[in-house]
Amino acid sequence: MPGKRTQLSRQTATAKRLRLLRSNETADENMHRLATQRVISEQNLTRQSSVERSQRLASQNFRTSANRQRESSAERSQRLASQNSRTLAN
Repeated sequence: MPGKRTQLSRQTATAKRLRLLRSNETADENMHRLATQRVISEQNLTRQSSVERSQRLASQNFRTSANRQRESSAERSQRLASQNSRTLAN
């Protein structure tokens, strides 16, 4: 009996529909959608308790640390150069 097929590289119907919607939106619609997402994200962050915030930041730090351990020397140099250029631009 063959194994169950995985959905790793397949798109769900919802993801496909949303991707199509985003590709057809105007620049104004895009800016409005992103602004709305930022407001919702801000509201969610302000509603977090200090315990939830600590857990979120610990999880984020763990992921960042794991990603940095996996990166090569060249990737690290490229990441730092990119960070430096963004810092200088601000």
